[in-house]
Amino acid sequence: MTLQRLAAGMVCWFVMACSQAQEAEWIRAFDVMWETRWQQNGVLMNAVRWPNGDNKTLKYSVNANASSGNADSAREALAQIASSMGFSVREVADGTNDVQLQFEIRRFDETELRQAACYTQRYANSGTLTRVHVVLSEQYAYKCVLHELMHAMGFPGHPSGESVLSYFEGNQLSLKPIDKFMLKIWHTDAIQPDMRAITAARTLNRLWIDQNVPDADKPVARDVERRWFNSTIAALDAYAFGKGEPPTILYRSGRLNTAGMNAGLIAVQITLADA
Repeated sequence: MTLQRLAAGMVCWFVMACSQAQEAEWIRAFDVMWETRWQQNGVLMNAVRWPNGDNKTLKYSVNANASSGNADSAREALAQIASSMGFSVREVADGTNDVQLQFEIRRFDETELRQAACYTQRYANSGTLTRVHVVLSEQYAYKCVLHELMHAMGFPGHPSGESVLSYFEGNQLSLKPIDKFMLKIWHTDAIQPDMRAITAARTLNRLWIDQNVPDADKPVARDVERRWFNSTIAALDAYAFGKGEPPTILYRSGRLNTAGMNAGLIAVQITLADA
């Protein structure tokens, strides 16, 4: 009888441990998708994405004086990103006026490298991307091209979880499963240009559950997501009224600043009003 109770206790402990680990995995995914909505300076960003019309083709150029190796790496990375989005790509000559994505690959001096190894400038109108300028240093292009292209496709943040966008976990040399998922969903009708950040994140959460959680576990996962959402809204509410902080990951980025936080607070207040 004692052995039976012991065995039963071990089974219960194992089931509980598995359940807790599973819930932690789900919450990590939700956190990644939420943290991608925060620029590292503290601004909470609405959805920005490429047009989702019939012609899903991105026209891009590579500067003529880029090294051939880095230029080819940029082409391969963009093709990989576009494939995850359900888009195609077409290269046009450097200097073409109607280019959508422009690669500039050049050698950075020491002063520039102290600021950034690579960076991306996005231009958008009402949540729809119109042009993106991706600047890659010849020294580190191989390491940051996928990371910068994720920014170019509408993901400004640097989450703490397993993503090519992360500064802190994994590596930036390959797309992770959650990156491919976000790229795919971001350019469907599920995400509308200028959609509020929390709405966009929660849409990703729900579709992630639909596509990644076994049917038998979906009710529990949805309950976990509801609790995650309520906790996130409570944290935003505290932050909006000076009683809380933005996501911890922003402090780790080293780029959080007063201007960004002030702009971020306005975005948070608008988001709460809509939520």
